[in-house]
Amino acid sequence: MYLTILIERADLSCSLSKSSHAYAILESALNSLLEGRHVPADRITLQKDDCRVYDRFWGRLQMSLKSMLSFALPATTNKSVAPSQQTGDANKLKDMYMLSLKATDFSQLPAIYKLWVT
Repeated sequence: MYLTILIERADLSCSLSKSSHAYAILESALNSLLEGRHVPADRITLQKDDCRVYDRFWGRLQMSLKSMLSFALPATTNKSVAPSQQTGDANKLKDMYMLSLKATDFSQLPAIYKLWVT
């Protein structure tokens, strides 16, 4: 149930990101999804319903990271912000996205979160 709520919050944020302040709203969606790291991995059973939630969760996480990455990459040519900071954000998002693609269970979420906060 908790994961479903996180997914719905992220879905709402992503739909709002199409209007304005897109990156900040996508960041909010990502933060919501990363709260899934608090769900103990042993409490998630891979029954039929749980598999759907699991697939939706990782799909939404990957979609959010990909959307944020699309904002970060073109920004690397923007002169108004330090290029080293933007490149660092894009690299961080790429690493997080790659980890999310390789993730096999929720025990890998803390590693993705750790990348995000460092």
